[in-house]
Amino acid sequence: MESQKGSRSLEIVKGRVAKVLGLTPETAEVLLRRAQSRMSGGTSLNFTGEFDPSKTQPLDVAETG
Repeated sequence: MESQKGSRSLEIVKGRVAKVLGLTPETAEVLLRRAQSRMSGGTSLNFTGEFDPSKTQPLDVAETG
């Protein structure tokens, strides 16, 4: 049950990222997976849902080409 909920959440986030950034869902998924793999020490959102830039790494624009 847990994986189904996580999978559904990924689909929602992927759709939102694609819409906001003007990407295809496939490209948004690649971007999300790369971002997830780059995160160190957990999530880039703290428990209040605010963005915490200290927990992210810069995205190399050349990699997203």
